[in-house]
Amino acid sequence: MISSEQQARELGAPKMSNPSIEEVKAVLDNAHSDCEAYDGAERNYQHKQEKLRAIREDVDEMIGDLAKYFRYSMKGVDPVSRQRTMRRYGYTFSQKGMAKVVEEIPMTLEIESKKEKPAQV
Repeated sequence: MISSEQQARELGAPKMSNPSIEEVKAVLDNAHSDCEAYDGAERNYQHKQEKLRAIREDVDEMIGDLAKYFRYSMKGVDPVSRQRTMRRYGYTFSQKGMAKVVEEIPMTLEIESKKEKPAQV
């Protein structure tokens, strides 16, 4: 480990120097402009979030109305086909139940399993 500038110079390292005021000012100005760009992007993001928040209730109500329409118009269709159709329109389903808006459609598909009895000897 090199413990002093003298040893570093003997090993070929350049002489240590402090940056000039102009160099410090250039780096500081660059940092300030980066911060201003970030602040502008953050304000833009917050503005868009507020606009979305303002229409959220209306959109949720519209999605609920569409789910009711789908369920009504596909009353006679089996649940698997109904879910497949609704997925094409962007609805998602989970194992516990469907999304909050479309919670009435059952998720399970009952399949009868036929087990063969082992031959008795």
